[in-house]
Amino acid sequence: MNSIVEGKWPTWLDVATTPQEIGIHRPFYPARPGNAKRAHLLAALGLTAWDDLLRLCERASNERPAAASLFWTMGGNQVGKAAISGWQELIIPNLDRIALWPFDGPLHELVRTNDIVIAETYPGDIYSQIGFPKRGWSKRKQGDRVRFADSFAQWFMEKPHVKPGAILPLIATGFGEDPHAEDRFDSLVGLIGIIDVVDGGRYDGAPDTPQISEIEGWMLGHRRSG
Repeated sequence: MNSIVEGKWPTWLDVATTPQEIGIHRPFYPARPGNAKRAHLLAALGLTAWDDLLRLCERASNERPAAASLFWTMGGNQVGKAAISGWQELIIPNLDRIALWPFDGPLHELVRTNDIVIAETYPGDIYSQIGFPKRGWSKRKQGDRVRFADSFAQWFMEKPHVKPGAILPLIATGFGEDPHAEDRFDSLVGLIGIIDVVDGGRYDGAPDTPQISEIEGWMLGHRRSG
């Protein structure tokens, strides 16, 4: 992050438009649909397998399949462009007044000494934690989202200090029927995961290694079980 802010890697957040533009200091690809292939990204970075692009916390576990690679920016599952927006609009302009977990230290210390702590969460990790089955449903289907109203209600019952307020009717309708309903669904799931960790009900999950605390980072509450 410091290398980006200090201008040492000026093209880091510029999504490559051609395979020739991809490099260790410009790893996001592609800028637009077309003839882009995952093989272009692997070849340009000197890799042979898609898993080589995944951080440890992104790799498949017994609880969920692998997450999307941070550097691939095409398709419904891509997360790269959202990550770039987060860095450009939220993190980099506010580095002097925020803390980044786990890079800046253990979570319990950061929340005690900082007004704002930014951590990464992944709803796919949290589904099983609040009782959603691994298979047989899709967050894109309103009927399936409605099925989990009781699971949400049970979580709120177990957290009486968390006041759901007007969100309960939204949960009961599966977060609506418009195309953004699945995003609202995942946003609540992600928030639940954060609260569970901050409340002490779940360990933050980050291995105590330089690989994680200095380079890769971690998804809050993720545990490696396979």
